Order: sequence, then structure tokens, then C-alpha cells
Amino acid sequence: MQTPLCSIIVSSYNKEKYVGLAVDSALSQTWPGTEVIVVDDGSTDQSVSVLEKYADRIVLIRKGNGGQASAMNRGFQASRGDIVFFLDCDDLLDPDTVERVAAIWTPALSKVHFRLRKIRGDGTAVPGELMPPYRPLPSGDIEKVFLRFGFYPAPPTSGNAFARRLLEAVMPLPEPTYRAWPDTLLIGMAPLFGTVAKLDGIGGSWRQTEGNYSRGGLDKVRGKLACDAHYIATARAHARGRLPASFSARWPQHLRDKLILTKFAPAADGIRESPAAVAADLVRTVLNWPEYTWRARVWFCTWALGMALVPRAVLRRIPGVVGPFIKLA
Repeated sequence: MQTPLCSIIVSSYNKEKYVGLAVDSALSQTWPGTEVIVVDDGSTDQSVSVLEKYADRIVLIRKGNGGQASAMNRGFQASRGDIVFFLDCDDLLDPDTVERVAAIWTPALSKVHFRLRKIRGDGTAVPGELMPPYRPLPSGDIEKVFLRFGFYPAPPTSGNAFARRLLEAVMPLPEPTYRAWPDTLLIGMAPLFGTVAKLDGIGGSWRQTEGNYSRGGLDKVRGKLACDAHYIATARAHARGRLPASFSARWPQHLRDKLILTKFAPAADGIRESPAAVAADLVRTVLNWPEYTWRARVWFCTWALGMALVPRAVLRRIPGVVGPFIKLA
């Protein structure tokens, strides 16, 4: 693979203000072997009008609204690249990112990931904040972390480049399950198909808008946990006995969501574990998760203990205690 073809697939839905900027960043790549595919997932704003201006330079696919997994499935089906990027329509790639990925790519790789600078809605950088926000990304043999926690530190969707052979093995994504959070499966499965490498420095921008978050109530938390459970089952199926019996969802975000549901809706969800038990599990994981600084560890542990010990009635009166876009009422 001396000159791999690279595909950038942009999933577009109701982001007319930003989608043109995302497409511009994809078309501005310095790597000559780059194709750009944009899937509009039934936008009801002016996104399609914006995209039609690029019709001679992109592959534009219009479809009814089916969620992010549906858009990614259609885009991948139309792509030809050996290396595939999935770019959210409000995020950006730096001009040389595809070229830098292609320069280090080898047949042994299943994924290359890179950090993203956090930007505001107006495009200005949030000083000192990156995605993921803490320590450098892992590279090389990440099997120890993967087996211990069921996952590993990684950026969100736009900060990853995937080998086609990985995607052919796990796609199409089950669309009802992964209507949101499709990156869980794609990122998590990478260690089973090869080595994970990183780019030094930053490779793009992640836009901080309300659309980045899962707004709503506990049903959103249930949906994320369902994605995690499906991913673990899929990993076991593809591994064909190569994973230990202890392999399970034990990474911090999963346990955080599990603690929220255990605290506020245990009866409705048939949860048998106590909030104290889940909080203790979260504290142990946070203390050993390789991504976090000590300041982050203290913050997460304090939150976990508060969720376990403070009465539900009191927690419900604290704004944002389980995240700014999850309402407990």
C-alpha cells in the first residue's frame, strides 16, 4: 500500500451552518488520493442546498432520516478507500491529516487516531482543551488496556482513520442500536483486527455544540448502555474464543452511565447492583484508567462517591449533576 486511496465520509444532518466548513476541510486535503462522500440523513434545514454547491467535487447521497449509523452505512457502501475517515458534519480535518495518516500506514494497522482541538460554535479554539482531554493517545500494543477494561482511550468519531478490512468485517452497523454513538463499535473493535497507531500533534477540530451531547432523560443513558452491551457481544463473536471470560464493559464512561441508571431507575431496569457497588467499581477503574491526570481522577472519584452516598431527592435538585443535557425529572 504505497499510495492508498483514502475516503472521507461526512454524515450530515441539520447543520447547515457548519456542513460546508466540514466539506471544505475534506476537499482541502493535501493527499491527492482522497475521495469525499457526503450522506445527508434527511435534513430539514438548508443543508442540502449547501451541499449541492459541491456536487461536482463530492459524491452526494440523499436519504431519509435514519440516524448516524444509517448514514455511515450508506457512505461506506459507496466508498472505495483503503483507509476510511468518518467526519461529523460540524467537525473539521486539518489540511495535511490524511497525508500524515497515509505516510505512516502499514498493512498491519487497523486504525490510526489523532487528537482534536476543541472549538466553539464560532470556530474559535477553547484554550488548552483537546479531545480526548487528558494524556496522550495510546499507540502500538494496547492489548493490556483493551482486555482489562473492554475499551481503550480514543478520540470521538472524527479523530479516527479505519482500515477498510476492519470496516468490512463489522459493517453495516445495526441501525436501530447505533442510531447514536456508532463510534463505540468501530473504535472498540480495532484491536481485534490489527495495531492501533497515533499521529503526533493535532489532526482536526471537534466543535462544541449542544448537538454533540445526548439530550433527554434516562432513555438516552439506556440507549448508550445498549450500544456498549452490543459492542461487547460483537467483540466476543469476532474474537472466537480469544478473549478472556473477564472481558466486559468496564471503561469509565460506561460505568458512569451505569451508575446514573443504578441510582435513579434501578427498579425499572431490573438492576440488582447497589449504587455503592457500581460507584466502587467506577472508582477502581478511574484510578487505573491510563488516560486521566490526577486532577481528573479526584474529580471523577468525588462524583462517584457523591452519587452513591447523597440521597436521590437531593441529587435531583442539583443542576447538571449527571450531565448538562440529561434531565432526571
